[in-house]
Amino acid sequence: MARSYRRQALLAGCTLMSFGLPMSVHAQTSTTEPAASAPTPSASAPAVQDLGEVVVTARRKSERLIDVPVAVSSMTGEAVARYATTQIADLAQQVPQVNLNRGAAGAGGNLQIRGVGSMANDAGVEQMVSVNVDGVMVSRARGVLGAGLLDVQGVEVLKGPQALFFGKNSPGGVISLSSTNPGPAREGYVKIGYDFLDQQRYVEAAATQPLTSDLSARVALRWDASRGYIHNNAVVMPDVFHPGFNTNPSQPWGPGVGNVLGRVTLAYRPEGPFDATLKVYQDHYTDQGPGAQNEILRCGPGQTQPVLAGKVDPTGDCTGNYNISVAGLDPRITGRFPIAGDRPFTKLDTTIASLNMNYKADWATLTSTTGYFRFSNLYDQNFDYTGLGLLAGSADEKQETVSEELRAVTNLKGPVNFTSGFYFEHQHRRYRQDVFLAPLPIDPATGRYDTSDGLYFIKGDTYSGFLQANIKLMPNLELAGGARYTYESRSANLGNIYVSPFRVGQLPVGVRLVTSLHDDNVSPEATLTWHPVRNTTLYAAYKTGFLSAGFSNPGNLTASATTSNIQFKSATANGGELGAKGTFMGGRLGLDATAYLYDYQNLQLTSFDATTFTYITKNAASARVEGVEIQGRFAVGGGLSTHGFVTYNHARFQNFTNAQCYAGQTAALGCVGGVQNLTGQPMGASPETSANLGLTYDRPVGGGWSAALSADAYYYGRYNFSAGGYNFRPNSIQDPYGKLNMSLRAYRNNLEFAVIASNLTNTKWVISSADVPGLTPGSIYGQLGRPREVVLQANYRF
Repeated sequence: MARSYRRQALLAGCTLMSFGLPMSVHAQTSTTEPAASAPTPSASAPAVQDLGEVVVTARRKSERLIDVPVAVSSMTGEAVARYATTQIADLAQQVPQVNLNRGAAGAGGNLQIRGVGSMANDAGVEQMVSVNVDGVMVSRARGVLGAGLLDVQGVEVLKGPQALFFGKNSPGGVISLSSTNPGPAREGYVKIGYDFLDQQRYVEAAATQPLTSDLSARVALRWDASRGYIHNNAVVMPDVFHPGFNTNPSQPWGPGVGNVLGRVTLAYRPEGPFDATLKVYQDHYTDQGPGAQNEILRCGPGQTQPVLAGKVDPTGDCTGNYNISVAGLDPRITGRFPIAGDRPFTKLDTTIASLNMNYKADWATLTSTTGYFRFSNLYDQNFDYTGLGLLAGSADEKQETVSEELRAVTNLKGPVNFTSGFYFEHQHRRYRQDVFLAPLPIDPATGRYDTSDGLYFIKGDTYSGFLQANIKLMPNLELAGGARYTYESRSANLGNIYVSPFRVGQLPVGVRLVTSLHDDNVSPEATLTWHPVRNTTLYAAYKTGFLSAGFSNPGNLTASATTSNIQFKSATANGGELGAKGTFMGGRLGLDATAYLYDYQNLQLTSFDATTFTYITKNAASARVEGVEIQGRFAVGGGLSTHGFVTYNHARFQNFTNAQCYAGQTAALGCVGGVQNLTGQPMGASPETSANLGLTYDRPVGGGWSAALSADAYYYGRYNFSAGGYNFRPNSIQDPYGKLNMSLRAYRNNLEFAVIASNLTNTKWVISSADVPGLTPGSIYGQLGRPREVVLQANYRF
């Protein structure tokens, strides 16, 4: 009862704050704001200013944000560049209730909104949160979290289930990225920068060139390279598990990112009703391994250094401090492996292409979006995260997806209009996982030292269609209702192509797990929208969502794997939200508040089995996510504006009696029969409360120069960061923390200089963690947020 009262008090307090503080949707899309890299072109700031029209495409058409009955946070390209944001994962630090982090193995990352997301450690899992890049839906975390941001026009984060307007279905939400389109005039920019934290150097440039009166092209390119900010203390020493061999430490600093990316855009804009835009994006990314940002955070009871198979790592520690001790294997060992390297590394190539075509008839707008997504990933990683080098794995993954989406939005004169669409997707993926799990003798027949080598093939087809009717009950009252039907067909062919003769318990070579599944779903939703006065919106929405069934891709394919236990069922979501948004005081004050409650069934959760050293995904729980999110912005005048958000998110498992035990958990600590009961416990590595308050101040300073100051203070509440919150280790609690970002820009005409500082408070926090395989129970590894960094940047527009 006390908890219920506290919750109600906090919700009420958040609501009062939304109407009492001058806060804003952080850097929303605005048609009046400059492009992504432009200095603000004002000779003098007005004494009074408004916020401008904020336009979003949350329903796949351009609408004012205050008119859209959707919980959405948006950022302009200018806001993305304000703190030198160059990776999709970095957006999580600027958008409320979003957690994006790269993972080492499996799917390669976790996309999470409001505490809802998919685990990173199983390559067979698609994400509950999808990313839409220029109209192309991507549900593979590895393919997007490693890709860089380039020439961004805007970012929109749609929260809660999104069943109708974005691809096949996204029960956790959608992150929509739009790149800059070429206009009718020649223009562009060149940007250079240096980050003192990791010695990053980067150059970015983009240019628009009209080719004819109807056809324009835009080319954007970026190169960056960095040493890294995490020091590796591992040294060459005798391999304690392989007499006569030595460990092979990685570079002294990491993660050592290199990135070369570019995009070509062709836009055909004739006078008639037809237009078309073609975009092709390519990124080549490298670093020192997919786990290069992970370090050991805790060791077993009483230990100050990691202990692996009874051996102490002499250069390791048990504290999160941006110091690691990670070694690769002796080259004489890895030289016998089919794909592994002697040092951890990542090579990732991503291609995203889209062709958007629109035809505007008198009665409707017809749209076709053809998409192509491909990524090729090769990596090697030490998964014990020590200088001893006992557990290692490498993977060679290639995925290709083609999609087609057709949409029609009617423009009838009567009170009823329709939006409909059809979506088709075909994907195929080849995944090869080589693992080294123990110090085994050399295989006399092959000369190999590795444990097993698995080769997996996954194929899938999606057919999906939706229809929504919009009924004007009154000039200011609208009822919208519709549903999406989704049919999924998938097949899997999994097996080992090599197993060491000295390793028992593996699936024998020649035994293939060949299976298929078919899944379908109807996801309805309905929204009632009322505009009581001009520039205000009240709405109530009922929404559902669906994530298809699939096949787990265990990194270590053991003899216990069967065609039935590698399958997991589909996950579903249903619930609703109430929203209020509007602009006031002549357009100077903008407020947006949402209260929501959603239930999730059959969550697809990944757990680690310490006995078989493998990750596998099962349907494990039901959960409820409820809360309030308030965003605001206020144009004070004289070049000063403020913005901010306050959120409360209560995400709890409702029925999770068979949760994975954490390593070392005993019956006295709640592990009974190999499982623990997490019913009622928080889910996801997501804080229950968070807040932001920021400002921008832009004024002339003389001599034709102007200066712009931006500052953002953030607060995040307490959360459990263990394995996405799915095993709830008690020693994995992140206490509340705050951080401060600032930037100062001086500009004149087309030239801009900037100093950009992130995490000025040098706050240390843990993003996520998991048990370390093979180490003493109680040992966990994880990823810390980036420490203080300062960037110098120059930007010239032409």
